[in-house]
Amino acid sequence: MIETWILWMIIGIIGVIFEIFHCKFYFFSIASGAILTGLFSFITNNIPIQIVFFILISLLSYILIKNISHKIFDFKSNHNTLSSLVGLSARVVRKMQPYKKGYVMVKGKEWLAFNNSMSELSLDSQVTITGFQGNILIVNSKEDK
Repeated sequence: MIETWILWMIIGIIGVIFEIFHCKFYFFSIASGAILTGLFSFITNNIPIQIVFFILISLLSYILIKNISHKIFDFKSNHNTLSSLVGLSARVVRKMQPYKKGYVMVKGKEWLAFNNSMSELSLDSQVTITGFQGNILIVNSKEDK
């Protein structure tokens, strides 16, 4: 019969392999829980205690990883998603001909935009973001309202 620490390590290695392919941090918490439980199994051979330890460590690891990854990758923030930009004002940073593409500045970032108005948009003029198509903002002149 296989020793319990080897079984926990196998589960941990499988979790790491899954994490490599999925990169969602879910399997990493399972893998870390299994590996630490494998080390914990040297302290006790009681399987129910090991299972409880595995569950607790996996949950704790998931909570910690989730909090850290949200701070590092700023998942909670949707300030730069295109839908959150609709309705905002933008400043033209390159002159835009009617029904042509150009660039606008929104929240300190430069975006490719499509001039959906009949008038030319001059440098530094203010426009309103009315929508988007793909990753291109659709803008209208403030005077076209």
